[in-house]
Amino acid sequence: MAIDINKETTFNEAVLKMQRIHAVQQEINMLRINLLAWNQDYSKYNYEVVISDLISLCYEVWPLMKTEEREEFNLLKGLVDDLISYKPIHKKINTSNFSGDNNKESIDTTNWNILRGVMFKFEDFARDQVDVHGLSAPKKKDASRAAVDL
Repeated sequence: MAIDINKETTFNEAVLKMQRIHAVQQEINMLRINLLAWNQDYSKYNYEVVISDLISLCYEVWPLMKTEEREEFNLLKGLVDDLISYKPIHKKINTSNFSGDNNKESIDTTNWNILRGVMFKFEDFARDQVDVHGLSAPKKKDASRAAVDL
């Protein structure tokens, strides 16, 4: 049997891309229930995992984004990074009691509310990008190709 070495093969990554997008969106939905909870699977807080997922979601759409959309993504990503670095959510509180020093951690609600608001804006942006660039359920004029009848 002869093997045709000039034969071209094609690989369509679309199915895998859709699976990655679905998995990330599913995880975001699940973790949003308690963003401040510690996630043992990742050794991070849920909000940190969601931020990573939002970045991943945007990178799935990156090749399709226009320059302005890429700039907005980079601004949101930079803003989240700055908020985490310069307006931390968790504060350590040193207290003294009869048994000695005790370190506790508390939530800075002002910083948390700011970060949470930016995260929701980031999530809206990411999901809009997936939708606008045709990587979600089709919403075509031909209703037979849509996942839901709009």
